[in-house]
Amino acid sequence: MYFAGYTLFTLGVGDVIPTRGAQRLLTPVATLHGLFTITLAITYLLPVMSAAVERRRQAATIWAMGGDAPGIVCQGWRSDRFTVLAQQLLALTDDLLTTVERHPTYPVLHYFVTDDARSSFSARVAALDDAVSLMTYAVAAEVRPSSSVLVPLRRIIDELLRGAPRARGELTEPPLPSLRPLVDAGIPLAPATEVRRRFSDCAGHRRELAGLVADAGYCWADVQAAPDAEGDG
Repeated sequence: MYFAGYTLFTLGVGDVIPTRGAQRLLTPVATLHGLFTITLAITYLLPVMSAAVERRRQAATIWAMGGDAPGIVCQGWRSDRFTVLAQQLLALTDDLLTTVERHPTYPVLHYFVTDDARSSFSARVAALDDAVSLMTYAVAAEVRPSSSVLVPLRRIIDELLRGAPRARGELTEPPLPSLRPLVDAGIPLAPATEVRRRFSDCAGHRRELAGLVADAGYCWADVQAAPDAEGDG
């Protein structure tokens, strides 16, 4: 064990040396194996930890934008436009694209979970997706953000869902986000019947989001949690 340990984790020491031909051949193989294992561990684990921290940062950013879907939409409404929110979504799109591209290289990222829904990447991405749906389906066309802002973000989330592990069991469609906060904020909305119809068209997509959330150990009520509901802002 003394000789093998030094050989694997260093270049060995000279007080114990192999004397037979086969042992001499195996010693440099063991040294090379140890060098490869340690180097691989360092070069793999550090980017994984960095990516996991980045996921939590993105989750915290989405939480600060309003927490749940109606909160994000209402907090981004300024007078009669979503100008500031559109800029935030564009910046977030670039961040999420980087994270989604890392998942095929580091699949273990899907299994990094937190004990707080506010910093859960899966729960907050689900809330962000519902916010995109509200702006696409519920907000009146004349004031909603440009499709050049909303469509790329939705496609990136779709790509995340395609690469995520599938949740076990049959999941029901999550409840629709509430429109009441948008009405109270004075945001012009499309007819309610049209909103319900368009949300029903993306029922499969929202079930996949529910699976992503369930796989992280949360329920849809955690997705609908808002900062104001807990006195955080």
